[in-house]
Amino acid sequence: MNDLTTGNVTKLILRFAIPLMLAEVLQQLYYTIDSLVAGNFMGHEALTALAAMGSTLPVIMCTLAFAIGISIASEILTSQLVGAKMFDELKRTITTTIIAFSVVSIIISVASFFFCEPVLKLLNVPNDIMPQAKIYLQIMLAGLIFIAGYNETSAVFRGIGDSKTPLILVGIAVSLNLVLDLLFIIVFKTGIAGIAFATLISQGFAFFVALWILIYKQKLVPTSPSEWQFSFKILKKIGSLGLPIAAEMLLSTGGILIVVSLINGFGLKVIAATSIVQSLDDYALMPILAIAGTISTFVGQNIAAGKMDRVRSATKIGLIISIISSLIISGIVIVFGNVLASLFTRDLSVIHIACEYFIIVGSFYAINGIVQSFTGAVQGAGQTVVPMVISLVTLWIIRVPLAYFLSRKLGYEGIWWSQVATWSLCAITLIIYYFTGKWKYSLAINNI
Repeated sequence: MNDLTTGNVTKLILRFAIPLMLAEVLQQLYYTIDSLVAGNFMGHEALTALAAMGSTLPVIMCTLAFAIGISIASEILTSQLVGAKMFDELKRTITTTIIAFSVVSIIISVASFFFCEPVLKLLNVPNDIMPQAKIYLQIMLAGLIFIAGYNETSAVFRGIGDSKTPLILVGIAVSLNLVLDLLFIIVFKTGIAGIAFATLISQGFAFFVALWILIYKQKLVPTSPSEWQFSFKILKKIGSLGLPIAAEMLLSTGGILIVVSLINGFGLKVIAATSIVQSLDDYALMPILAIAGTISTFVGQNIAAGKMDRVRSATKIGLIISIISSLIISGIVIVFGNVLASLFTRDLSVIHIACEYFIIVGSFYAINGIVQSFTGAVQGAGQTVVPMVISLVTLWIIRVPLAYFLSRKLGYEGIWWSQVATWSLCAITLIIYYFTGKWKYSLAINNI
């Protein structure tokens, strides 16, 4: 357990953020490895497997919105309880969360066997990939408890100020996943089912390692499950924090799907270029997200400890680091965009379109850094509703209509300018809200 309420703020932020960013990189590699193994070692079934995995992604992400929302809520609550030195409540929070997501995960897993195929048909999944898509989705959702548990325990470690253990856990999971992918596909010839089982086994193993550390090293979880405490009051608090985050993810997915449909109207080359830059975007934005997560944990511990000067310092320093790193990344993608895109394709027209994206959107990564930094600060205090409202309003009221309008006037570039406009409005709104100071009174540990 690391106390972030004392010590040099800048050093603590960097010490926490760097492992967090590396963990994000490894997490992204996790899914990249699955695709590479499927694409290169499944023979004539490779394309079908890749299509099946891609077609199930929206369902999996919607399901994981629950797990991600709960894990972020748990991280917020955990960090504040550590800052307030409320260690008995901290233990109850951890066991309550584990019990809650276990029950819900089991319910979803059972339901998945009955609803997988209807949901895939609703998404217009082609008949030729339906069997593989159904198998993959059923296995993944059957093991949701392992995926959710992996996310939850990692959030607990971050909440107590430890970002190194999640890095170790994801390193274990990625390494084991690669070995199992190759073993199941090459040796046992299990097809796409092997890819799914490799994911569940590796994340399940990391989950149990995390539980072992929490029980025997950190002493934050009783050794016997019969001694675990469950609090409906804590569950209600976690729900009030996590559900807005989950709702934002679900509703944002709907808006993004509309934007994607606009992109699809510009043909194969624009679709291919967009797919490439989105993959690179995931890596480019990782430092921004790592800093935001660091600010959230830092604010959570210090606001609960009543150290508002450190809260303000952490937000300011984190914001500066985020902007500087964003500008560096912007320079890299603008200057070397053609080189990066050429890693995915040799089609010069696709590379040209990708470079246009980097010039337009990549130039404004710093604005997204501002958005994420202030979001991290107010969420760390326990205010998750306002960022949700701001995000959804700017998405549905600004980006979706603006993307439609600008795409008619400027072509596909108009869709990218709508993203920049959305980031800008989000940034302005969050800055105004931050300086009102109202978020300071949203302390999550109140009334626990």
